Amino acid sequence: MKFPRYFSLLLALAMLLCAVPLAGLAEEERPTLTILMAQDTYVEDYETNAFTKFIEDSMNVNLDFELLPAADAADKLSVMISSGQELPDVVNYSLDITTTYRYAQTGAFIPLNDYYEQYGDNVKKVAEMSPGFFDAVTCPDGNIYSVPIYTKALHDEHMYKIWINQTWLDNLGLDVPTTTEELYTVLKAFKENDPNGNGIQDEYPLVGGTGWSQDATIYLMNSFIYDDAGDHLIVEDGKVDVVYDRDGWKEGLLFMRRLVDENLLDPISFTQDDSQLRAMANNEECCIVGAFAFSSITLLPVATSPYAHDFVGLAPVEGPEGVKFACYKPTIPTNRWFITADCDNPELAFKVGDFMFDPTEEVFLRARFGVEGEHWSRPQEGDVTAYEGYEPMCRQDVNIWTLTQNAHWRNNAPLYADKASQGGVYSEEISWWDKPIADAVYAYVACDPAEGTFVPTLAFTEDELNQISEIRATLTTYVQECKVRFITRDMDIDTEWDSYVEELQRIGVEQFVEVCQQAYDRMYK
Repeated sequence: MKFPRYFSLLLALAMLLCAVPLAGLAEEERPTLTILMAQDTYVEDYETNAFTKFIEDSMNVNLDFELLPAADAADKLSVMISSGQELPDVVNYSLDITTTYRYAQTGAFIPLNDYYEQYGDNVKKVAEMSPGFFDAVTCPDGNIYSVPIYTKALHDEHMYKIWINQTWLDNLGLDVPTTTEELYTVLKAFKENDPNGNGIQDEYPLVGGTGWSQDATIYLMNSFIYDDAGDHLIVEDGKVDVVYDRDGWKEGLLFMRRLVDENLLDPISFTQDDSQLRAMANNEECCIVGAFAFSSITLLPVATSPYAHDFVGLAPVEGPEGVKFACYKPTIPTNRWFITADCDNPELAFKVGDFMFDPTEEVFLRARFGVEGEHWSRPQEGDVTAYEGYEPMCRQDVNIWTLTQNAHWRNNAPLYADKASQGGVYSEEISWWDKPIADAVYAYVACDPAEGTFVPTLAFTEDELNQISEIRATLTTYVQECKVRFITRDMDIDTEWDSYVEELQRIGVEQFVEVCQQAYDRMYK
């Protein structure tokens, strides 16, 4: 039968009108995952973020966000879990293995072993290339509770660096210091000789902060005894021990006390947060910082800061007994993307996490550098990197890492990277900062502790955790508090050192070392 032409047109119009609400309905029927994560002050809006949209479109999902305050995200998360509060579908927050296990035992997180078997293709591909991968994220009960983050960046493996003002050194006719005494002399000159030339004694010779990688004492202590910035362990002839009751630790504290006494290491370093340190380093009127503690020169907005070209990496300096270490923290997978017991669609939540953990590193490029064609582009013929042996993977056309932006989550996701972290195209025009960062990295790598003299990481059994969890937490707090108090003279190291060591014994340091030895023997002998 032939329909009249006008009837065919009406039918086509009706079908078109019907298609519009159907398309809208399909969009509305995308499943939703709620994500709990820490607010990053450099991320404008997670809901409209370009990386969010990329994940949503790639996985046909809607992502809603509940944000923890950046300043005390860990504490807030702890309260939520310990109080039994209903949780979002996913907790997107890095946790060490001990905390992961503790939270899992409350029933907050579900085990993902079966999901890995069925859907974890991306993570399993990386694990096949990385011996011991799953050991690092497997809890004492044999379960894996997260999709991890595993981003190998050489400058982060040596995160406790000092960056020194080369312009100030040149202004005062000084060489880059290579020993602790030379460092003291330089910092004293920074304090007294007006290196910024404004006629005012407004200089801060050395500053740090409480933010990530901003503890200046880690760098300084490694000129006296090896400090791993964790449990403060060393290995001698296969025997594990702590370092914070040794003479080298005491001598390091005395040196730092000397710096604080003469206002060369400012006490504000023990209290100011990340934003305060950045504001100090980027003082609008003139440069007032002689050296700062941070993983990278990018504490300064390298694309816009008038001071960024002034600073160079300060290689580890040698102490009076010939000690010269870099704090080396080998990259290991870290638990990150947890699916909670309150999640209605754990299969989807896992698949989204596994998607982001992309072995090709393409997702990482978006998560780290932003939108292709806007913030970064593909390498061109003849491009090189600042790191020897690495092929270029992207040209960073606009560096937005230290700017408020809406292009990515600043690596706060379950990501994989190895080549990409060192694969940025280096040129003076688009990424001049890569060269001083790479130069600093190689200077620190040269001071790594020898294999077998340090503890890369320890995975404790459930029984071991039960023995030491409370002891470990108490030791960590007590050692950190006493370190700052000794340095600032709130405790007298000359008269209170022995009582400090006695308190370590009372807390249970010997039992802690004994259990660490058991774990070390199991993992590394």
